[in-house]
Amino acid sequence: RFVSLRFFNVYGPGQSADNAYASVIPLFIDLMARGLPVTIHGDGSQTRDFVHVHDVSRTILSALQADVPTCSVRNLGTGEGISIRDLADIIKGIFEDYGMVVPEIRHGPAREGDIRHSIADVSGLGSLIDLSSFTKLEGGLRDLVRRTLDEVEA
Repeated sequence: RFVSLRFFNVYGPGQSADNAYASVIPLFIDLMARGLPVTIHGDGSQTRDFVHVHDVSRTILSALQADVPTCSVRNLGTGEGISIRDLADIIKGIFEDYGMVVPEIRHGPAREGDIRHSIADVSGLGSLIDLSSFTKLEGGLRDLVRRTLDEVEA
């Protein structure tokens, strides 16, 4: 028996923002923390399903202990999407809550081949873990911004 988990957009502490393939969350947080403008590729209406690394870890542990049928495959996400534009606005709002002035959010050309909507179908995932226990996106983002600002001050 085995479970194959397909991870969606995992975010959380320890992600690097300084490479060409950086996830959008650490990239946006890093740029805003440094007072630099954020550029969204395209109109920002593309959606993504972001899942916190702690929830990924808990789900993996749960899957190891679960009584699953042979050849079980599950998407590991939240089942909820957010537009990249709304994600940037939330992160900007968190920085503003800390009294920081955040530069404008810009729009650049869309990336060729970029998927418009990527949201996990989480049917079946509930047999491995309680989805209501997953970290809410805004709470996870607040934690990352706080950690980033603590690192800047240190």
